[in-house]
Amino acid sequence: MKNIFFKIFTSLLLLLNLTAYSCKKAPVTISQNLPKTVPQRILSLSPASTEILCALGAMDKIKGRSEFCDYPPEVQSIPVIGSFDGKTISSETLLSYNPDFVYLTAHMHDNFISLLSSKNISYYVSTANSIEEIASEIITISKVLDNQTRGNELAGQILSFRDECLKLNQQKSRDSKDFPSIYWEIWTPPYMSVGNLSFINEIVTLAGGINIFAQIPETYPIVSDEAIIAANPDFIILPNHTTTTIDSIKQRAGWQNINAVKNNQIYSIDADIISRPGPRCIQAIQIIRNIINEKK
Repeated sequence: MKNIFFKIFTSLLLLLNLTAYSCKKAPVTISQNLPKTVPQRILSLSPASTEILCALGAMDKIKGRSEFCDYPPEVQSIPVIGSFDGKTISSETLLSYNPDFVYLTAHMHDNFISLLSSKNISYYVSTANSIEEIASEIITISKVLDNQTRGNELAGQILSFRDECLKLNQQKSRDSKDFPSIYWEIWTPPYMSVGNLSFINEIVTLAGGINIFAQIPETYPIVSDEAIIAANPDFIILPNHTTTTIDSIKQRAGWQNINAVKNNQIYSIDADIISRPGPRCIQAIQIIRNIINEKK
């Protein structure tokens, strides 16, 4: 039970972290300090960075990870240096691993940048919040690892799949039946959903759906119960790390007339696949597309 609540907490932390970054209207420049030689002792402080490193064949170089770096399953044998939140990791613990490269995430691990700079330890700060940015980050890290062939291949697969989805969507009519509406519930209470600055909004669009809150210029906006009911979504998507269940949604006052509830189109999906801006973004799109197509 404790682990379940930790998973819920860290999923929310990740989403709030992405919100903090991408709600900024002006471009944000974050300095990087990339290594000049291939690193051999890497600390990976987020689940997405661990997935990228492993996809690029560098699992053996990861000497420490966050508590929530759990995919691929083999990484769970790597020592844990703390939770995802950088404030749970002491400077002494981080330095005790003698890293030559630390993979950080913006706004979660900013507190380590000055320390690493003062110790001349290389680092990369992830800010990826779109399919394009995920592919770009993969290429950058592949250069760090001297495995650009694999990086180009993986990034190419992601961008090619994105382009295929865009082409497929262009071939559809603009009829609402071809592009069903989706309410994506991140958290409640209060109701937190997905705005147009989130890469999850992009995943919904590429999968052939329409996010009911795509008009909101935020990443994860707080929305009202009345707004959800008025939008009358065709599908409701839940992350499986919350305490909300499909049955509990059906019991909410006023929700019985929502199309998704009436037609039993409520789905609980693996939050790790959806919330991590990494190599499994293709899988995330496929999951949502399969949900939509099964209805058809």
